[in-house]
Amino acid sequence: MLTIENIRKRIRRAVGIVAAGVMGWMIVLAFGQLMARWVFNDSIAGADLMLCQMVLIIGLLGGVLAAADDRHIRIDLTDNFVSGKWNIGIRRVINLCASIITAYLAWASVLFIQSERQAEVLLRGLFFGVNVPQWYIELLMPVCFILMAVLFLLSGFERGKSLIRKAVKP
Repeated sequence: MLTIENIRKRIRRAVGIVAAGVMGWMIVLAFGQLMARWVFNDSIAGADLMLCQMVLIIGLLGGVLAAADDRHIRIDLTDNFVSGKWNIGIRRVINLCASIITAYLAWASVLFIQSERQAEVLLRGLFFGVNVPQWYIELLMPVCFILMAVLFLLSGFERGKSLIRKAVKP
């Protein structure tokens, strides 16, 4: 049976591998573009556009990794003023709200992708001169937002259990 911690670890491992691959490809592509410009006074077709798209992808994957590690930006005044079981409940509510908001962002990104698909926006010369529909790249947005929503939801349950254990111990 999969526990909450195992689910979080699997999501984090998979997203970490993808992020490392994208980051590695970004480094190779940026270096190749730099060398092509300096040495051959030319450029790699679509490299600048690919790098711009990869920045978006890395940002989204980084958000998922931050949610998986519970290291996302949080303004949480309750830690300073509320303790014990009240703090556990407030954190659960905050994580539930974060989950609902990211689920809404996933839904909004699906609607955005549908409009991009209908508009038939092409990224001209994205992959070494090949035209690619922009919504192919944007498919990662709802996936990442759904993963964040799941991770926030799981974090609320897991964090609550660990805080209960800490509160019960003398």
